Amino acid sequence: MLLSRIRILKLRFTMLIMRKLLLSVFLFIAFFAYRMHFWDYEFGTHILLNALLDVILAVSCGILIYTLNKKYSGSWIFLFSLGLISIFSYLLFYSHKVVYLNYSELLNEEGFYHMFHTLCFQLLDSCSIIITGSLVYLLFLFSIEKKLIQKDLEELTIAKEKEELKYLKTKINPHFIFNGLNSIYHEIDTDKVNAKDLLIQFSDIVRYHLHHASMEQVSFETELKYLRSYIKFRYQNTSDFLNLRESYSVKDKKTKIAPLLVLPFLENAFKYCNSSKEKKGEINVNLNFTKSNLEMNLVNTYDPIHRHNQPSTGIGLQNVKKRLELNYPNRHSLKIEDNPINQIFSCHLKIAI
Repeated sequence: MLLSRIRILKLRFTMLIMRKLLLSVFLFIAFFAYRMHFWDYEFGTHILLNALLDVILAVSCGILIYTLNKKYSGSWIFLFSLGLISIFSYLLFYSHKVVYLNYSELLNEEGFYHMFHTLCFQLLDSCSIIITGSLVYLLFLFSIEKKLIQKDLEELTIAKEKEELKYLKTKINPHFIFNGLNSIYHEIDTDKVNAKDLLIQFSDIVRYHLHHASMEQVSFETELKYLRSYIKFRYQNTSDFLNLRESYSVKDKKTKIAPLLVLPFLENAFKYCNSSKEKKGEINVNLNFTKSNLEMNLVNTYDPIHRHNQPSTGIGLQNVKKRLELNYPNRHSLKIEDNPINQIFSCHLKIAI
């Protein structure tokens, strides 16, 4: 992991250097073209030197202004930046003067000051070069900084979401274990042999939590095998007062999904579904796994009195809703309906993989 991080940092640094070089080349071409507009090709050497000086001093000025803005804050930074622009503009003017003087062929009958007919014009020319070059470089540096900040924020967000998902999964396990042990506890007094079988089944289910709950994704086949084991475990000691209808369809066993998303809905169905005096309770489970979707339809009846005596904290549903938001943002739909007249609770979940 550390070596991978080092490689990424090296690649970022290399890409940054390359982009800086490309920008410098672009500025050089722009300044060279600007000076060629005013001079003949016979003065190509001195135009080349002047363009190089333009780039070096303009970029240096931009880097200094950027560094000051990074280290310090306050209104005086603006004044200090203007001072740097003035200093570098004079340096560029003087550098050009040295280049011109070293090319005597540029001096005509009226001498050097015929070219520099006004000191003001040449200073303004140098000043415009420094401002243009440093501004372009500043915009480049600030855009790079913004992208790096956005990249770091994205990495922090991803890390935060992963930690949050881990936390939510740890909240699921105790909730499930409590319900499972409670079922076995009530079975011990009535049928010890069956209680032993339930305990073995329960240990297999807990083993799934230990091995797969921490994974980011599991295959449809693995998840469905676990869900069917859980349903069998819960139904085995509730079959006296519940009727269970199951329907499963898996068209692509290798497609992967985040684990334990369906579990809280099944937990609630078995927890609140209870028989009335007239008839048994009903649970209807329909799970359809395709290559690109998971679709669950879960319907259960409930006894209002039994439901009232077992108030819900809502932890399981809250957790799974949060996990759906983190794992499948804008790619899932969850519809929960409670019909107190018919005493039917239904849940429809669809996830686009």
